Amino acid sequence: YGGSEYSKKVESIHDEEVVGECMEVLKKMCIKAQHSQSRRTRQQVDDITIPDWPIDYFVSRWGSDPYSRGAFSYVPPGIDGFEELSAMSKPIYDFCPEHQTPSNRPKRPLILFAGEATTPYHPSTFHGAFESGVREACRLDLALEPDLSEFTFND
Repeated sequence: YGGSEYSKKVESIHDEEVVGECMEVLKKMCIKAQHSQSRRTRQQVDDITIPDWPIDYFVSRWGSDPYSRGAFSYVPPGIDGFEELSAMSKPIYDFCPEHQTPSNRPKRPLILFAGEATTPYHPSTFHGAFESGVREACRLDLALEPDLSEFTFND
């Protein structure tokens, strides 16, 4: 929910139309990535395929939800916002006994959390939501392809 005229319009569009628009945007992004030779960082870029339709989806209606009405996160007085919002960003990792996981391999995240309520640096903002999405994309990328990066992700 963003408060713009388009976000208000999306509130009244049927779920399938919203998902269809999102799939079109994903396809455009992937086509751009495939054709952008200067930005290519991995061979897998040529293998990017976006299905015509997702396996499942959920379209939220934050602006018309009577309990949120388009609300953002709120840290009340007396609460350590940095600590609480940082805790909200911690992934749920796959359980694997220590002796079965090589020490040079990162833990595999099962559930990742992004959104403006998961960043202590820019809570309640669009750029906070965006940054948290980038953070979780990096976390997932490093977990799936640790050998292709010199970086590590510390929780």
